[in-house]
Amino acid sequence: RFAEAGADRDALIAAGGAEAAQAHLLRASLAMVRGEPEAAMRDCSATFGQTDLLAATACIATAQALRGRAANSLAALEAVLPRSAAAPLETQRWARISAAEIAARLNEPARAETHYRAALQLMASAGVRDPYLLASYADALLAWNRPAEVLDLLRGLERIDVLLLRLALAEDRLGADGGRRDALVAQLATRFADTRARGDIVHQREYAWFLLDLRREPSLALEAALANWQEQHEVLDARLLLRAAIAAKRPESAQPVLDWLRTTGV
Repeated sequence: RFAEAGADRDALIAAGGAEAAQAHLLRASLAMVRGEPEAAMRDCSATFGQTDLLAATACIATAQALRGRAANSLAALEAVLPRSAAAPLETQRWARISAAEIAARLNEPARAETHYRAALQLMASAGVRDPYLLASYADALLAWNRPAEVLDLLRGLERIDVLLLRLALAEDRLGADGGRRDALVAQLATRFADTRARGDIVHQREYAWFLLDLRREPSLALEAALANWQEQHEVLDARLLLRAAIAAKRPESAQPVLDWLRTTGV
């Protein structure tokens, strides 16, 4: 419900006061989920002088990386990180995740891993569990063909749907224990069915990924990936739709992604 979320952010920003800077950061994050880096940049810029330097820099760097300026954005963020030990742990963790994801897109796995590990240490220091961080790192490990490490990272976290998906993908990639893989896939299928039965919204990104790589149903995966693209335009969504269009032998279906790539410069 992005429109309603945006309306709430707009109201906070219009009211001004102490919450306005955080509302700008949240609205920028929403714009980036929607694949609108120009809009995100406007909100990120508004936070300078209103919040700590690391938060503003991480916001700018993430938006700029979606405008084809990933290398410079990462360098700017890495310049600020060592001077930001006093920033809130949550902000430091977010900045590290942003840096890791940009580095991964630049095909610099060692650089990305440095930031992921720092983010994991910050998570442990705060005594919290960050499913987004764990899923992001798991995605990177899968991309680097290190599925066994995904199992170590996510062991015992099967109750969180997005992490269960990554565990199933890792087991599928390893291919050593078909029973374990099949059990995880069956759990996922049940959860998707239960979500629908409750009348809740199924997250189309995860469902498309499930259909594509675990159920081997590219045509259905493409339908889900296209539905997902109607709502959100993150890099992971773009990759998923491109892969599904290729697997389904319908490359023309990926034209919206190609248009987005050209428009943003990512």
